[in-house]
Amino acid sequence: MEVTTFKIKEGVDITDFISIDETVESSFTSKQPGYLKRQSGLSNDRTFVVLVYWESEADAKASMDKFMGDPSVATYAAMIDPSTMNMERFHMRDAFTADEADFMEVMTFGLKSDASPKEFRKIDNQVATAVTAPKEGFVQRLVGKNEDSRVVVVYWDNQSNSDAALQPFMDHPIAQEFMSMMDQKTVKMGRFNTLNSINTDTMQLSNKDKVVALLNSFNTGDKTPIGYINPNKYVQHNLSVPDGLAGFGEVMKNAPEGGFKANVIRAFQDGDYVFTHTEYDFFGPKVGFDVFRFEDGKIVEHWDNLAAITPPNPSGRTQLDGATEVTNISETSNNKQLVRQFLDEVLIGGIMDNLTSLVNPTNYI
Repeated sequence: MEVTTFKIKEGVDITDFISIDETVESSFTSKQPGYLKRQSGLSNDRTFVVLVYWESEADAKASMDKFMGDPSVATYAAMIDPSTMNMERFHMRDAFTADEADFMEVMTFGLKSDASPKEFRKIDNQVATAVTAPKEGFVQRLVGKNEDSRVVVVYWDNQSNSDAALQPFMDHPIAQEFMSMMDQKTVKMGRFNTLNSINTDTMQLSNKDKVVALLNSFNTGDKTPIGYINPNKYVQHNLSVPDGLAGFGEVMKNAPEGGFKANVIRAFQDGDYVFTHTEYDFFGPKVGFDVFRFEDGKIVEHWDNLAAITPPNPSGRTQLDGATEVTNISETSNNKQLVRQFLDEVLIGGIMDNLTSLVNPTNYI
């Protein structure tokens, strides 16, 4: 199994890319020796995944070597942002049979140094049979490994059934034991709709997509995302920047040689608000939290907080590491209330007796 994830370059029309992806499969990949199956998917944050199943690792490598120089796929390859591309290959036990699936979860990870591979296989089998397979909408679960890491791909008939199964999975004791054996710093998980299940006629940028595109424009110089800011109403709460597009333009005009850089680590949308956690090169290395408010699809207000990048804390944690994907969407309302209670009662009210009832005392990163 060959697993490749990437994002397309700013300014590339996503529907054009999806159309060309189909052509690449029919005109190139499916004609290569050892080809078995190819699937492409798209996540909510506009990350693409391409899974290609081959008879052997040698067949996969030969195809990739040819792909990089084949003129028939040059347009497709040129649309991909190479800085976001990651590819791994895994040896598998079972063959793909999930043709009817419209949604897939892909997780790669390494084991902890003290984890027993034999014990892990035992727990993995229990997860497959007792936790995942009984859920409504489950289609197939595939696993693989290479010298350094492992992969689990779970296919579902649709995203709704995958969403419904996610939190019960996280809460299941067998699944918790399964995840406890993983080196959490190596875990990468993505959730993807297959491209053939997406109606490209109804696709449009979410407010989160617009914010990420705006911040990424620091890297690319693309002026298109500036159009996501309301030119007649843009309230800026940064104490050094005036309101309106003029204030935004003044900041950009005073950028140092080479410009500003932004690497968006986390981006979340809640109603009319989008908030991001970003690694910046903004007059020096910094980490920033930004909050954007939208009206009618346009940014009308912005708050931020920037701090200098510092060395890891005594636990080895940095200002940017940790989980980046939401895994318990159904608990959003409860989690928001929990955080508000923590802020009001502990941080503002100073009621320290409430701390242990609001913060997990054994698993607080």
